[in-house]
Amino acid sequence: MSSLVAERYLTGFIIDGACLKYCQEAQANGAQCIYLPSLTQTWASSGNCNYLHSKVVPYISGREINQLQWLITPIHINDNHWGLLCLNMVSCQAFFDDGLKVNPPLNICDIIQALVEVIHLSMSKQSLPPQPPWNISLPIQRFGMPVQPLSGEGCGSCGMGVILAAKDFMNIGQATIPHFKWLFKDMKDHRQRLLYQFVEWK
Repeated sequence: MSSLVAERYLTGFIIDGACLKYCQEAQANGAQCIYLPSLTQTWASSGNCNYLHSKVVPYISGREINQLQWLITPIHINDNHWGLLCLNMVSCQAFFDDGLKVNPPLNICDIIQALVEVIHLSMSKQSLPPQPPWNISLPIQRFGMPVQPLSGEGCGSCGMGVILAAKDFMNIGQATIPHFKWLFKDMKDHRQRLLYQFVEWK
């Protein structure tokens, strides 16, 4: 819990804990979304589709792939920053963004391609018709995450930005990009609310 205080960096464990709970709540309200944990980036980088599929099966099992709207996963950048990768399952389009507007990892297209292959594999296992082809190329379109300041409140809140953006995507209830009403300058309040929610979930 101490990592939720002030401007401390959030680990993938904290991001996953919050986002998986938000995803569970959104799905209970009818949202057609899937959140994949932060380790997905490492799993996808293995280059082994079957291995990646085995890792994400617990998160996609029981979901009708052809009804999904968003597949969301955090992306770690330069070992010190978080961004968010969002796959629009309706338009077959990938979006990425982060608060500092830095370049995504060099292998971002490979990660997306690996996830698309897992989607196709899952659809074949469910005897569903294949999706239209995805156009995966750089630059990956940004979805408009609020801008993170370089100093002051919010400057170290990239992980919180990922949590809040992921929550908005999961709660929008349609395959469109949400309008983000939160700002990095208010992260003290957002962190406090998340801390209270972790206590309630516990």
